[in-house]
Amino acid sequence: MDIATDTDGTACLHVYLAVLAPNYAYIFQLLAALDFGSHITLMFATLVVAGRDKSHKDVFSTSTSWTLRLHYGSNVGHSLELLQCSIR
Repeated sequence: MDIATDTDGTACLHVYLAVLAPNYAYIFQLLAALDFGSHITLMFATLVVAGRDKSHKDVFSTSTSWTLRLHYGSNVGHSLELLQCSIR
């Protein structure tokens, strides 16, 4: 569900920015397509490699970056990220 929400929110942002800056509309369309494509690729790659019982949020191995472990592994870390985005 978070992938759909993230993709929809980003697409709305790109549409709004395209309305504000019509000269850059093609760039915003490209960015929206790239975001959508990357989320679909991530979803299918996780399904093919890990199977139905795994999620893209299972990033608790030591080979993943500390930012992903903070984002998906800690409610406090995720809350701090949301707070930082709200303050901007």
